[in-house]
Amino acid sequence: MELKTVKEARDGGYLVHLGGGGALSVPNDPENRHYRAVQEWIAAGNAPDVADPEPVAEADATEVRLRALEAKVGVTAANRDAARIAILNARRA
Repeated sequence: MELKTVKEARDGGYLVHLGGGGALSVPNDPENRHYRAVQEWIAAGNAPDVADPEPVAEADATEVRLRALEAKVGVTAANRDAARIAILNARRA
């Protein structure tokens, strides 16, 4: 089995693309033959790609954007509510 690319999965396993064009989701299980193949591939000096981050919920993504904008324009705790209302109104326009 030729491993073309290996990427860590968020569940501790791996997402593997094979040289022949196939793909596998490999569980974190030392008894699994594909898991053992990935471990051998790593032991040979290869490194898997890092797992994708957990998806951010839309509400959390909005909060992250608001915090970034607040930091950029110097929003303080005293004027945070007014600034957020202005930002949200600007997004709707």
